[in-house]
Amino acid sequence: MPKNGDINRELGVYKNFCCGAENIILAGDPFPACPNHRELPTHWKRIVDCKPLANFFHVPMDRCVAFLPEGVRLERNEEARLIH
Repeated sequence: MPKNGDINRELGVYKNFCCGAENIILAGDPFPACPNHRELPTHWKRIVDCKPLANFFHVPMDRCVAFLPEGVRLERNEEARLIH
């Protein structure tokens, strides 16, 4: 079970166990601390695998676009990655 600070191996939407916060975490990025409990260890579980979408549309993983549920916003560093 990955926790904050561990390096993510697969792009996906992850949910933490402490309060159910969801986050898109790119492969190669570290798992973040919980946005609501930054001082506590945070464990994450992948709830959406992005590979099937990429395979269905025949799109390379580095060209995938993430669609966020209403009310979910990306942090600035996440927006910058999607724009480039």
